[in-house]
Amino acid sequence: MRRSSTRVLIACSLGLVAAAAGCGDDSEEGATGAQTSSATTGAGGGATTGTGGGATTGSGGGATTGSGGGGGSATGPFTSVGQASYEAQTSVAATTDGSVVVAWIGFFADGTSAIGVAISRDGGQSFAPPAYVDSPGGRLTSNPVLAADADGHVYLAWLGFRADFNAPDEHVYLARLDKDQDTFGAAVVASDDGASVTRDFDKPSLAIDANDEILLTWADFTGFSSGSPASLTFARSADGTTFTRTTITSDATFGNLASICLDTSQGPTAPLYVVHLGPNGTVLVRRSNDQGQTWPQMVATGASVVFQDPTCVTTGDEVWVTYATGSALFSPTLDSPGDAIEVAYSANGGMTFAGSKKIAGTAGTQYLFPRITRGASGEFSVAYYEGSVNNPASLVLATSPNATTWTPTSLGSAGTFTLDRTLASWLGGYLGLALTGTSRYLSFTENTQGKAHIGYSQGVAQ
Repeated sequence: MRRSSTRVLIACSLGLVAAAAGCGDDSEEGATGAQTSSATTGAGGGATTGTGGGATTGSGGGATTGSGGGGGSATGPFTSVGQASYEAQTSVAATTDGSVVVAWIGFFADGTSAIGVAISRDGGQSFAPPAYVDSPGGRLTSNPVLAADADGHVYLAWLGFRADFNAPDEHVYLARLDKDQDTFGAAVVASDDGASVTRDFDKPSLAIDANDEILLTWADFTGFSSGSPASLTFARSADGTTFTRTTITSDATFGNLASICLDTSQGPTAPLYVVHLGPNGTVLVRRSNDQGQTWPQMVATGASVVFQDPTCVTTGDEVWVTYATGSALFSPTLDSPGDAIEVAYSANGGMTFAGSKKIAGTAGTQYLFPRITRGASGEFSVAYYEGSVNNPASLVLATSPNATTWTPTSLGSAGTFTLDRTLASWLGGYLGLALTGTSRYLSFTENTQGKAHIGYSQGVAQ
C-alpha cells in the first residue's frame, strides 16, 4: 500500500510539523511558504520571465483559440494571484451554459490554507478575482476536485484536516455553486457524520451522473498505521446533503489514487468505472452495474505503473485508461516521475484489455500527471507535464482520433520540473481537464516565477 500522505505534506509545506513527521530535508518554506528549492531559481524556474504558464500562447493541439492566463501574473482573463503565498493542486469544471470554475489549494503566509476558486460566467473569456472556500472549523485543505451537472451547478469536493497526527479530524467536504450565485454554499461533510476526530482520508474523486446525482470516491486510511486495511469508499447523493456510502474495496489490491468515470449518454443506469493503483505496478479497473452498490474487480492493466493518478474515459462498453510508467519508486515527499505515458483499451467494459499504446516516451524525458478526456466527435486529449528533474518543464497536450496514434503539442513553459511536494514550487500532484461541447478547459500548476501558481488554457476540442 502506498499513500500520497497529503496531510503530512501539506503540514510540512506550511511549516506546521517537524522533519520527524515525514517532511523532507528540503522543506524550507517555514510558516511563510516563501522559499523554493535552489533549482526553481535557475533555468526554467524563477529565471523564466513572462506572465505565467505560457500555455495561453500555445496552439493547444492545433486548436487553442480561446482565452487563458498565467497564474503568476495578476493580469489577464484568469489569475490565481490573490491573498495566498502560492498555490498548487488544481481542478476545472465547465457547464453547458458558459460557466467555468477553476479550483486549487491556496497556501497562506500565516500557516493556513484554503481552497482558491476563480469563476467565469462568459465561457472563460473573463474570470472574477480569486475567492476562497474555507474548511469548517479552521481545518487545513487539500485535494480539490470539481464537477458540473447538466443544470449549470458546479460541485467542489476537498479534504479538510488538522495538523494533529493523533487526531487529524479529517473529512471529505462538498459544496455547491449555484448558477445564479458567485460564491459556493456551505460545506457539507460527505465522508462520515463529522463526529470522529481520528478519521484519515485521502484523494477524493468526483463525477455527476445523468440524473445529476453526485458520485464521490475517496481513500480511507483510518487505523492503517495500526494494521487496519486501507479502503476505498463510494458515496452517492441526490441532494448534496445526504449520502449513501458503500465500500468499493478494503484489501491489498487497493493501492490508492482512484478516479471515477462514466458515460452519461447511457442514462441514469450507465455503468460506473473506478480505476486505481493496484499491486505490483498495475492499474485495477472496477465496474458497478448497480449504481455503485457493488464494485466487482475487472482486470489489471499496465506494468511498472508509477505513483501518479490513473484516469479513464468510457463510451458504451469501451474504456480507455491512461497512466504513467517507469522505474521511479514511491516516495512520501517526492512525486514519482514516469518514463512514459500509456493508454490501455478495453472493448468489453474492462473485462479484458488489448494491450496499451504509448502516448509519450522519449528517452531522457520524464512525465507527470497525465489526464484523459474524449470530445463529442470522439477525439481524445491527454494533458501532462514533460521535462527532467530540476530542468525546464513543458505543459503538453496530446490528441488522437483513435487513442492509437498521438500528436503531442507543447502548450508552453510550466517552469521547472519540480518533484518535491514540500516546496513552494511544487507542480501540484495533478492538473484539471474538462470538456463541454467543442470547448476544452485546462488548469495546471506552474512555477515560472519561482513559487507555484495556477495557469489556465482554453481551446477547441473535437
